[in-house]
Amino acid sequence: MVKKKAMSRKLAAAILSLMIAACGCGAAQNGAPAAQESAPAAQESEAAQADAEAAQADAGAAQADAEAAPVSEESSTTTGEPDAAAASAPEAPATVHIAHRYASKAEGQELLLSNEEYYNGFSRNDLDYKMQKKDASMEEYKAFAVEQVLDFTQEEMDAADSLFAEMEKTLEENGYTLPPLDEIVLIKTSMHEECDASAYTHCTQIYLSDRVLERYLSDL
Repeated sequence: MVKKKAMSRKLAAAILSLMIAACGCGAAQNGAPAAQESAPAAQESEAAQADAEAAQADAGAAQADAEAAPVSEESSTTTGEPDAAAASAPEAPATVHIAHRYASKAEGQELLLSNEEYYNGFSRNDLDYKMQKKDASMEEYKAFAVEQVLDFTQEEMDAADSLFAEMEKTLEENGYTLPPLDEIVLIKTSMHEECDASAYTHCTQIYLSDRVLERYLSDL
């Protein structure tokens, strides 16, 4: 590898010298009219051409010597080992991190009410079904929904953290990567606002049922 780099530098230098010589020769030839070219100018032009030819010959000889020179076993082994090690070394798995946090009851209530696009899609039947009464209003539903938001216990947050860590480890071990994600906010509710579902999401907000968390903790 070192010899190849040295040969490349020499060859580049030789080519550069040839280019400079050729440019100088061309300038000398173009700078004086052929009919009025003096003997000294002609001699300079011939000398420049001779220098260019000599440089070209030197470059050819240098390339031939580099190709003919045997590579010692020691240098071959020395230069080959890093390449082999680099080829055999496994790529380090990409680090996976899922940014998340736990909303308090107050923050969870604010986030729940912020999903106006979702509420605007409710039909009359949706409202009546969720409130289990006829002619329910959106104001009634929102007032009911915010009362279902709860605070996480420390035990629940620790258990959820261990789940995220397990997911991150599995993703890394399998070489998976995730696209850029905003921070995930987890919110705990009784789920009565969504007819006792287990969980649901709004963008990066994940709403979890208190019953699901209790079942998970009891299985630990």
